[in-house]
Amino acid sequence: MKAKTNFKELLLKFLVESTLIVFSVLFALYINEKIDERKKRKLKVHAISTIRNEISENLKIIEGWQQKHQLVLENVNKYLEDESLAQQELFVGDKIVLENFRGNTLAGKLPSSTAWSVVQQSNVMDQFSFEEIYLLSSLYNIQHSGVEASLKVIIGIISSREIHRR
Repeated sequence: MKAKTNFKELLLKFLVESTLIVFSVLFALYINEKIDERKKRKLKVHAISTIRNEISENLKIIEGWQQKHQLVLENVNKYLEDESLAQQELFVGDKIVLENFRGNTLAGKLPSSTAWSVVQQSNVMDQFSFEEIYLLSSLYNIQHSGVEASLKVIIGIISSREIHRR
C-alpha cells in the first residue's frame, strides 16, 4: 500500500512541477511578446515622428522650388520678349551663361523619402495599419511624380529652341 501511495504522491508531484514549468515558460513567452510589442510601438512612434519631419522638410524644399521656378519662368518670359536683353545677359561669346537665366541651381536639394524607405524595410512596418501604409505610399508617390514632372517641364523650357536661338 505504501508503494501505491508513494507512486500517487510522485505522480502528483511530477504533474504539479510539470505544470509549473509549462506555465512558467508560457508566462515568460507572454512577457517577452509584450516587451517586443512595446518596443515596436515605440519604434512606430519614432518612425512617424521622423516621417513627419521628413515630409515637413520636403514641403519647405518644394515651396523653395516653387519660388525659384517662378523666377526662372519670369526670366524665360523676359528673355523671350526682349531678344537684345537675352543677347546681353545670357551669352558670352558663343556660350550661354545659364546662371543669369536660372541662378546658381535649378533644383537644389531634392525631397527625400529616406524615412519611409527605412520604415518599409524594418520590422516596425507590421505596426502600421493598411490605411496608414496606403496614405504614406500615396503621399511619397505623389511627391516623387511631382518632382519628376517639374524637372521635365523645366528642362524642356531650358532646352527649347526659343531659348537657344541667337
